[in-house]
Amino acid sequence: MTSLPTGSGMVIFVLVLALTFPVLAQEQGEEAVTLEELDQLQNRVDSLEGKVEELSSATEKLDEVTNSNESAIAKLEEEQVKISDSLATLRNTVSEGEDKWGAIPELSGDLEALQGRVEELASELGKIRQEASDEGERVSDLSEGLRSVRNDLAGLRTDLVEIKDNLRNIRENTFENEKSLSALQEKYQASARRNLLVAASGIVIGLIAVTLYWT
Repeated sequence: MTSLPTGSGMVIFVLVLALTFPVLAQEQGEEAVTLEELDQLQNRVDSLEGKVEELSSATEKLDEVTNSNESAIAKLEEEQVKISDSLATLRNTVSEGEDKWGAIPELSGDLEALQGRVEELASELGKIRQEASDEGERVSDLSEGLRSVRNDLAGLRTDLVEIKDNLRNIRENTFENEKSLSALQEKYQASARRNLLVAASGIVIGLIAVTLYWT
């Protein structure tokens, strides 16, 4: 008998951690997700994919063992039929010789032992089939979870690239705005100086006019 792989529980645990990583990062809020962290998560996903492939291979081997057991049971059933036929033949021809009576109890014992073995193998085969079905479902769930993680990873990568592009645009726009603001300030200061000179000239002219008027 071939035992099932016992690492699937650990794989599921690691996969749960990988799925909850983006949520934990979002809840913390103080650290931004970087491309390096996404690459690390990508490596974890690739490792999980290898585990899933190993589980798939183990499931295929389990199917081979199941088919082998089915073949063995079929052969035992054929032997059972042959022994039953031999027993019936012996019983039908018992009148041909008293010596054949000694073989009947022995064949009957062999037949009972063979029937017990067939029932045992049939029970074990049922267990193997159930385990193979459960393992196939686990592999399917892991594959689905892996696809979901890959999709989330691609979305995070796209969002991060967009955020970087937006930050670059903001920096560029900020630089242009600062240049425009500086130009406006220089223009305002020049205009203020001109207005101040005009006002001062007007005051001086007014004072001169008043002085001349009262002289």
